[in-house]
Amino acid sequence: MPRLPSLLTAYRTLIHSGLGERRIWRDINEMVQSCSLSQNSDFETYVQDQHKHSAVQALQQKMLSESLNTIISPAFMTLSAGVHGSHVISLPRIWRSFMKRKGIGISIFSGCLFALNILRRWRGGYQHARFLKSSSHPPAPKNSYAVTFDIVPGALPDLNDDPEKVKKLSYWIQKKFPHDVFWHATSLRPDLPAIAGHVIYPQYLPALRTLESEKAFSRHVKSALWRALRDILRGRWQPAFMMKDIVTYLYVRHLHRDDVAKAYFFTNSHYMHRPLWTYEMADKGSKIHLIFYSTNGFNIKMTDGMDNGYCPGYQNMTWPIYHTMTPQHADFIRECVTGSPDIHVQGLIPFEDKAEPINLGHGKKMVFFDVQPFRPEFMAGIGRPCHFYTPEISRQSFEDIAKACRADQIHFFCKPKRDVGDRLCPEYDQMLSEGHDQGLWHVLDHRISPARICAEADIVICQPFTSAGLFAQALGKPSAYYDPMSIFEKNQPASQGIPVLQGSEELMDWIKGVIHEQDRLLA
Repeated sequence: MPRLPSLLTAYRTLIHSGLGERRIWRDINEMVQSCSLSQNSDFETYVQDQHKHSAVQALQQKMLSESLNTIISPAFMTLSAGVHGSHVISLPRIWRSFMKRKGIGISIFSGCLFALNILRRWRGGYQHARFLKSSSHPPAPKNSYAVTFDIVPGALPDLNDDPEKVKKLSYWIQKKFPHDVFWHATSLRPDLPAIAGHVIYPQYLPALRTLESEKAFSRHVKSALWRALRDILRGRWQPAFMMKDIVTYLYVRHLHRDDVAKAYFFTNSHYMHRPLWTYEMADKGSKIHLIFYSTNGFNIKMTDGMDNGYCPGYQNMTWPIYHTMTPQHADFIRECVTGSPDIHVQGLIPFEDKAEPINLGHGKKMVFFDVQPFRPEFMAGIGRPCHFYTPEISRQSFEDIAKACRADQIHFFCKPKRDVGDRLCPEYDQMLSEGHDQGLWHVLDHRISPARICAEADIVICQPFTSAGLFAQALGKPSAYYDPMSIFEKNQPASQGIPVLQGSEELMDWIKGVIHEQDRLLA
């Protein structure tokens, strides 16, 4: 991976030009599409015949998802910015050769590092096998059950919740896809108390039913581990790299058909990599779902030739069932993926919520849904020269909205998108705190659902192009996206019919028009 000073130089070069992302994503997609890492024969004897091609696809997805932000994007970012150097890159030879042809300097030690990584992956598979054999997996629920994966704590059930009022992803899934029990696989909420119809475990697989199944699993795993070692000596690294996945796949093979979940739900944070074991689960009768609720990562048109490339990997998706919020998102998936997946447009999909009442006080209330900028060091480290979620644009947005609210005696509230921890840009954090202390705006808890906040607001303004605008639109609230620097095209698919306001004058005129119309209706 390139060193941080080189990455920061490349990042600052591209962030000020507004260029770079499109070339980065184009090069990465070209590499992934044209340089296959494997073939079906590489997984001979490891998986069943009908899953050999799936194993090849899962390998490609896994390699991209695990190395995108740590190796691939940073290297291509330095190339786009013209920052040269030699990089030690732990990637397969065919991908290193592609990067070298594009002009990225590759250290002669890269091959050695990749070989060590393959041995580490084999060892990880061995340790995972020991864990699966020794750990006490919970028994499969006796009734129909479904499994959710890695849902954030704020989206999980809670004893204080009223499921009819609190807007959480877990309750949305429960309502849309009724099952007797929902098994939430996550280690982030070990304190979740017993709630009717919900259980939480760090594991996502039930215990094997019989001693014979356990012995058969142990035999197959030992055989796979030895074969993978021999394959490494023959120059075939693919099974060793996928060893942990193969071990899990073998475990699922030995699960009784009656013990598997009826459905498995993944969120779009997992979009890039469908686990190998889910193919075996599907053969046993499980439905594999991807809930695709992202709205601000694609279909965005910029002005003045600036870039906005969506994240790579969409073309490699192999999920059988997708759930989207709008027809435009469904069309995007259809254009990206091959085959004919089952795509369902579900309308608005909530995420997390904190069960507490919302009191925005009296008078006119305007809520700004913000996307916090990350530290430049972090964005440079993952190779993302994103030039519209920046501290400069956030500051201008807050100043313009605060000025407009003061002019019309509107109470100004803002809701940050999420808790980003130490990735948060310090300048932004300071600005937000100072404005709150000075009474310029009031900061709302990020864990409260946009749907419930929008219900209490009179006017809603959003950073382009977050889903909060869609929640406000559905509730009939005046809503707009604010673009203080005029970097987005006004008429574009990403706005979903919500107006894009550019500059403080247009913002103030729109707010005055909204207030005038609201007063007229109340008269």
